[in-house]
Order: sequence, then C-alpha cells, then structure tokens
Amino acid sequence: MKILIQFLLLITFAFVSIAQLKSATNNSNEPDTTQKQVEKIGDDTYRIGKIIIDTKTLEITFDGIVNQDSGMIELVACAPGGKTHESIFVWDVQPYHLQISLLLLGLNYGGGVFAQGDTNAPRGDSVYVFVSWEENGKIVTHRAEDFVWNVAEKRPMENVAWIFTGSKIVNGIFMAEQQRSLLTTYRDPFTILDNPLQGGANDDLYIANHAAIPPKGTKVHIRIQVP
Repeated sequence: MKILIQFLLLITFAFVSIAQLKSATNNSNEPDTTQKQVEKIGDDTYRIGKIIIDTKTLEITFDGIVNQDSGMIELVACAPGGKTHESIFVWDVQPYHLQISLLLLGLNYGGGVFAQGDTNAPRGDSVYVFVSWEENGKIVTHRAEDFVWNVAEKRPMENVAWIFTGSKIVNGIFMAEQQRSLLTTYRDPFTILDNPLQGGANDDLYIANHAAIPPKGTKVHIRIQVP
C-alpha cells in the first residue's frame, strides 16, 4: 500500500510536470491533454507516449534505431531531429516523456553541468542503459557503454551508471525538446542522461565502436533500469 501511495503521489507530480514541460516545448497551441499522458496498461505498468514504465522492475523500455556505426560521437542517443551527425542511436521518444518517465521511477535529477564539456561532475540518480536487437533469430543485448570506443585507452568505454541530470527550462523552453539530446558522452547541460566519467569533459575521446554496433538502420529496443 505504501508503494502504491508513493506512486500515486509521483503520478500527481508528473501531471504538473508534464504540463510545465509541454508548455515549455515551445510547440504550438494544441489543447492540454495532460490528464491523458500517463496511461495504466497493467498491474505494474504504465505508458507515456511510446515509453513503457514498469514500477515493479523499476525500468522503462522503448524502441530506437541505429543511426551511426563509425566516427566521432558526442552522444549515445538523441531523439528524432537531434544531433544525428554525432549520435549512435536515435531513440523514438519525446524528450519530455523520457524525463517524466524517469521521475515516475522515483529518480531525482541533479543537474551540475553548466556548459558542454563541463569539468564539473553531473549530479543526479544513476541508471543502467541496455540496448537489444534481433540477430540471426536471437536477441543480443549490450550495455550502452559497449558501443562507445575510448580512443586514448584503445578499448570500449568502461561500464558505468549514467547520471539523470535532467534537462533545463530556459526562457520558457524545455531545452531537451529543442536540442533533442538524450544520452551524452560529451557532457551537456541540456541532455537528460549524462556521462559521469572524467572523459565526459573531452569531445575528442570517444568514437562509435564499429565492432559492437549492428548495421545502420537496425531496430533496437532500449531498457533503462534503476540499479
């Protein structure tokens, strides 16, 4: 009962947050559909946009596509219309849906990054990010870090829990909705999930790990889990 009450409180908070974020997307004069944003679809599962929230396993899931399999990167993932020239994946989600989904898991964002490449460590709760796809009739799953190659150390990025920094609202605009950055290797004040490692301050450190990434255009399934 305590968990249910806590989640209902989070849902209530989310309704307010969604309204704020929706107005901050600087999108349009669409009618407010806040009360329809979070839909209960199972005993422990909810949906917001294209994201499924599981309150029992404490994870969210959604789909995406391989966008880049070689070259310099600053992001593991962006939303459609984002920095696709330097992002391995495009996640098929609205940025403000992702932020709200993480809040609904009970996570707290902390910011801490004030400019791209900030040497200050990002603050917020931690998550693991996994990517899966079908290959030769089998499901292959890797951590998000496996797709990132550390040029200086000549090996994949070390395993890490990504930080929920949360994006910002600047002059009434929710910046993740404008910039479309979701999971960054090069620290960014407007992303939603950021890199806690020291290399996050270096934009020349990471490239796409071609050996681990499936072909461009491959459909992938993403799972973000609370440790």
